[in-house]
Amino acid sequence: MSRKVLILANVGNRDVRYAGDSTEVLSRIEPDAARSTGDLLLEHYEDVAQSIELPIIQRGIRYVESLKYKYEKVLGRGQDAPRVELFCTDQEEPHAKDTIGFARIIEKKLPGLFPNSRENKGLRLKDKNPVIINTTRYNPSRYDYMYDFYGEFFAKKEVDWEPGEWLCFVLTSGGTPAMNAALILHAVQHFGENCVQIYVPDRDEPSELRLGEEMLRAATERRFDEALDASQFRAAARTLEDSSRADYRVHACRYAEHRLAFDFRRAMDHCRDAIRESLGETKRFLESHERDTNRLVRGGEDIDDRVLLIEELFYNLEVKYRSGEFVDALARVFRLQEALLGWVVQRETGIKTDEDKLIEEAEARSIVSGLWEYVVEKNPRGTKINRRSLTEVSGYLLKPQAGLPTGRVEEVSRIRKTANSLDALGQLRNKSIIAHSFEGVSEAEIKSIYKGDLIEDLRAGVGDALNRDLSKNPFFDLAEKLKF
Repeated sequence: MSRKVLILANVGNRDVRYAGDSTEVLSRIEPDAARSTGDLLLEHYEDVAQSIELPIIQRGIRYVESLKYKYEKVLGRGQDAPRVELFCTDQEEPHAKDTIGFARIIEKKLPGLFPNSRENKGLRLKDKNPVIINTTRYNPSRYDYMYDFYGEFFAKKEVDWEPGEWLCFVLTSGGTPAMNAALILHAVQHFGENCVQIYVPDRDEPSELRLGEEMLRAATERRFDEALDASQFRAAARTLEDSSRADYRVHACRYAEHRLAFDFRRAMDHCRDAIRESLGETKRFLESHERDTNRLVRGGEDIDDRVLLIEELFYNLEVKYRSGEFVDALARVFRLQEALLGWVVQRETGIKTDEDKLIEEAEARSIVSGLWEYVVEKNPRGTKINRRSLTEVSGYLLKPQAGLPTGRVEEVSRIRKTANSLDALGQLRNKSIIAHSFEGVSEAEIKSIYKGDLIEDLRAGVGDALNRDLSKNPFFDLAEKLKF
């Protein structure tokens, strides 16, 4: 993509120097009086132009020109030729060090040093309006004033200066420390990694600063870690994707994003991509996730493996709850209840509970004596498989006539106890957008209805029902491992 080049520079008291010998000029120059010196040189500009030097900005732009091996755009021609934006002071109460005069001299002198002509094989400034002057009326030594000044400036340029369309060089040696700090900060915030800072010292060669890069790196890493703290894996991936910090973490976050959506096959693809881009302990850690997810892909094929999906549902619910997504967490509470009951009923009776179907009379009669009559009595409106009918069937399995061994009766009883403990939240669910109404769901409402710690109770109850250790949530573990 072709990008235009922009050079930003503050004008300071050392940016214009008179090297001539005109007595009339020299006798009237006052040290540390940029305002009067600028006015004087402008008054005699036609006569003294050849003796005016731009010691900072000219060297800075020459250095930008030397970076053509890295940034070919600096040699852009025509409409893509570089342009310069200057920032100077012209305070409400005129000050001796105001640099408005120097800025006007640079505006006149600079195009001739970098002419837009065929003879110039190096950096050429734009043919029309190559130098633009921007003036602040406020005290340039005040960091708060300068922060606001440059903030307003970049806000006005936001539409015209689309970051992806520009390569911005900031010359950081002119102007006050407050001006340079504010200019760098806002330029980096606006242009991101398309912003290059150039330091022009008095005697040594100019050089690129890494300040902006470090600022961006730190900000990117902070946003990435904050997204992981909230288990926002999609947001974390997008934070890194368009930055220089992109690495295996992008695919690892996409893996977690798809796994949270129970899209295990796409999760596997991203997990394998992350493994290919990682090394050492990280690679081994991700390989363990690959093995677990591969088992989840097959988890629905066999009733004995269904526990893996129920376990995954608990982890998913916990992520939603800890992230403050209480409506989604509540939906998963009742999906978990149904999954527990469906698993134990299918395991004990063979009735397919993961399909949208009715409990058939012939099927029920062939399994356990009296089961069909019991189900019909409890569900006179129909025997469709749902939380209610599964609760009734699992309840019948506890009766002596069901004929289950004592150990199995106790196991079914524990599972029903965990599942039925969630019934208290039924009314809250029914009034929410996941059921029949539009009322909101908050943690406070959940806690006012459910007497206990919902997540910890489920961890213990579901873990006991499945005979699984649910103490370590793989999503939280992954998030901690991925942080910078």
